[in-house]
Amino acid sequence: MGYAFAAYAVDLPSLSKLYGSKDKKFPAKALKIGKTRIADTNESFEEEITEHKAPDLKRALEEMIEGRCVFKHAGFMYGYALEVMCETHGKRVDNESLSWFDEAIDPYLKKSSMKMLGDNRRPMPFPEPDNFPGIGSIDAKQVVVAEAAFTTALPLAKKKDDDDATEVFEEILGWLRAAKKKKSGLVWFVY
Repeated sequence: MGYAFAAYAVDLPSLSKLYGSKDKKFPAKALKIGKTRIADTNESFEEEITEHKAPDLKRALEEMIEGRCVFKHAGFMYGYALEVMCETHGKRVDNESLSWFDEAIDPYLKKSSMKMLGDNRRPMPFPEPDNFPGIGSIDAKQVVVAEAAFTTALPLAKKKDDDDATEVFEEILGWLRAAKKKKSGLVWFVY
């Protein structure tokens, strides 16, 4: 399976307004807070960056603040820049390393007519990543609805002794409750 998730409680309207805001202070703040993530990401994509197939993460972040993503084919780098924005503007709320889990929990969520939250929804209009990171988001109202659905589904998974689904529900309920407590939305990334 090999996928990992990172989830952030963040004020989605405020985060969305950063795109194209031309905010001069935010990139410096993000570069300071996300320093390690930026260095690691640039190192991982060094070939794409040096061959001018993708912007480095600093440039991707600056382009998003300017509201113009030049490298239309490099949505992945803008996705990683969004994560730096979430790290700067919100709070990371995941505790456990989850693998891809839709199949484990969707059967329990059918009764609530909810599928895996807000998969494939980016909170701002940058080019879609071809593959990774996967990005999903839900706003503060959807957090409340999701928390209720997941709270209802968890006992069903426990009753069936479905340890995988139980673990996933408990972890995601932690994300949802943290976001609900902050009255914020939720953005997650899959790598």
